[in-house]
Amino acid sequence: MSVQHPSARIKPLGMVAPLTLAPGSSSTAWVSLGDVRAVMALVMVGVIAATGTVAARIEESHGGDDAARNANATDVEDAAITVLVAGTDSNKAAAIDLTHANVLESTTHVRLTITTAAAASPVCGVVLGVDPRYAKTGAAGAMEALAEVVSL
Repeated sequence: MSVQHPSARIKPLGMVAPLTLAPGSSSTAWVSLGDVRAVMALVMVGVIAATGTVAARIEESHGGDDAARNANATDVEDAAITVLVAGTDSNKAAAIDLTHANVLESTTHVRLTITTAAAASPVCGVVLGVDPRYAKTGAAGAMEALAEVVSL
């Protein structure tokens, strides 16, 4: 029996690199929906400063390049986490699942945007493509920042 490696079914497509994000937003690059059946965005936070909050949402767009996609960007309805707050939500993670049924028919790309307010907070995020149409084991089809995939 052949075993399919998870890296053939799940591809990291974009990320917000770990950083202490001053009040404001940071987004992944635009991720094409053309090659995957669904995406999952994972958001991770460290210790949220005493007055800080962290929010995250998925945006959708279309267009031939980043300038066009940025101009057409809108939030995907209901594709946002509950705002994480200092004290109760520090050192936690949240996930957003998204399928083609959740986005507008004209949507070709999505991105994860993480926003901090009131105080800087450590955050990171990754967008995972699920069930790529052309499954290849390893790093094929994954984001450029992926350094290595070890498949046993």
